[in-house]
Amino acid sequence: MTKSIPGGPRAANRLRKILRSRAEIRTDTDRVFHARTIDISIVGMSLMSPHELEDGACLTVVFQIPTQGKLETVSSAASVLYCTPDDTEGFRLGIRFIDHDALRNDLINTLL
Repeated sequence: MTKSIPGGPRAANRLRKILRSRAEIRTDTDRVFHARTIDISIVGMSLMSPHELEDGACLTVVFQIPTQGKLETVSSAASVLYCTPDDTEGFRLGIRFIDHDALRNDLINTLL
């Protein structure tokens, strides 16, 4: 299943894949908390977070991608594109990866 993402016409054309995984978010102010991934694309991902983050905030996200019968842990620098309240789980975050990581991109491409 694919769907579009916020961020304009170019972003809307990017494929997204459902990815249900636990994640850890580390903010640039040294806050660390757990989140849950929703979906992923080559340029970013959506997550559910118990905490609100400001648009543009820089963070590191750590999550796992299933590949060849095992889970690969990925860590990536990212920035918050949007943060909207969610009635059930806190906040829905849209983040954009801001570092170039060939291994992460290869792992994501195996899902897409």
